[in-house]
Amino acid sequence: MYPCNIKYVDVGGGLGISYKEEHTAVSVQEYASLITEPFKDIQDITFILEPGRFLTAQAGILVTRVQYVKENLYGKRFVIVDTGMRHLIRPPLYGGYHSVILVRKKSDDRIKADAVGPICESTDFLGKECLLEEVCQDDLLAVTDTGAYGIVLASHYNSHSLPVEVLVDSAGFKVIRRRETYEDLLYGELT
Repeated sequence: MYPCNIKYVDVGGGLGISYKEEHTAVSVQEYASLITEPFKDIQDITFILEPGRFLTAQAGILVTRVQYVKENLYGKRFVIVDTGMRHLIRPPLYGGYHSVILVRKKSDDRIKADAVGPICESTDFLGKECLLEEVCQDDLLAVTDTGAYGIVLASHYNSHSLPVEVLVDSAGFKVIRRRETYEDLLYGELT
């Protein structure tokens, strides 16, 4: 079927994760079978893949504070938070989906709203038409599955600092990267 001199098969980006409840990611076992089955008769073959987000995406969340909630003349709701595209670029850049949920559940009632950042840019959003609980100023929201995309893709866009990073495990939590200050942002400026 294949020439017997194949030594390496690079399968690229590897496994995805399930971002929405209606989508189920392929299991590791299914994925391995799909990759190896066509090459079962070839000896000494090496498979190369970059599992990437499969290993890290679900290991991180981005926690943000609600600044205020507003509704436009057409009844569309906006939840303005203290972060946005500068800390998670996937949603505006190419439509990447991340659930936005209230950190402390209040009720089962849901509203439809856009979760948006404070920068005056139409692309400064974390989610469009999110089904959220009724939120109020100072509520904390969690943007899920950001472990592979958050701080590694974050920027200082519009002179905003990077957020604090906190490691949480069974022993508790600890700060592993402090929040940047304005002095940090100006470091290196000559005038």
